[in-house]
Amino acid sequence: MTVASTAASGINLDTLPDLVNQMLPGYTTVEPGLEFGYVPLFVLTPDKSNTARTIVPVRYNGLAAGDLVVIAFRPGDGTGDESTYKVGQLAVHEDYKGAVQQKILPRAKTGIIVEGFFPLFTIAQSSLLPPEDRHELPKDLVIRYAVALDELVVDSSGTQPIIRKGFLLGSDAFAFRHNGMPAISLTTGYLANGERFGDPHSIHYRRADKPNYFWDAIQTQVCGFLAIKGKENPLFNAAARWATPTPVS
Repeated sequence: MTVASTAASGINLDTLPDLVNQMLPGYTTVEPGLEFGYVPLFVLTPDKSNTARTIVPVRYNGLAAGDLVVIAFRPGDGTGDESTYKVGQLAVHEDYKGAVQQKILPRAKTGIIVEGFFPLFTIAQSSLLPPEDRHELPKDLVIRYAVALDELVVDSSGTQPIIRKGFLLGSDAFAFRHNGMPAISLTTGYLANGERFGDPHSIHYRRADKPNYFWDAIQTQVCGFLAIKGKENPLFNAAARWATPTPVS
């Protein structure tokens, strides 16, 4: 874990680019040939369903391979909007009835063949931990390569299409006490049998199902998304090695 600084009322955006720069080299060992460009300052995104983002250019074996959209999620954030479905058009699983509905509406991934998911880090506020777990800890902790987000999909198997959790992205919330390892998975792509998954989908930051004081101390999760839109993308063949996310039955 390393030290970060978060404002009491939200995210200290100035600290995030340096943290992203610390994490990205780990992915050049996972996928040799990956190169990441300059990490600009994060900007607040009040017009979107999440808190802040920046965009990092990506190259693979020296060729342009798209942009890594790096998003800072706060509790309750998502990636949904009304571009594919409108609020009220879909039923919602009981686990998500408390969410802002527009933030969790799945979006079609039109024009995207696969989308890579890059967990970067989670920031936890140590002052929210029990006293016995605060000893010698900095105010804000950075847990490397650890995030836990829900990928929501549309389940049309019943009488009415419903938004439900389709996949777990990253780690289980109870694994947050230790740094993770860099690992690329997919949010959208194809299974071995050719079936497409994760289209449409939304990403959502929701509290753990069970009481977990460490999870409750988490304030911000940061991860990147890389869309591959054509077979001419130099990463197209490499992406076939990226893992499918953990399905939820």
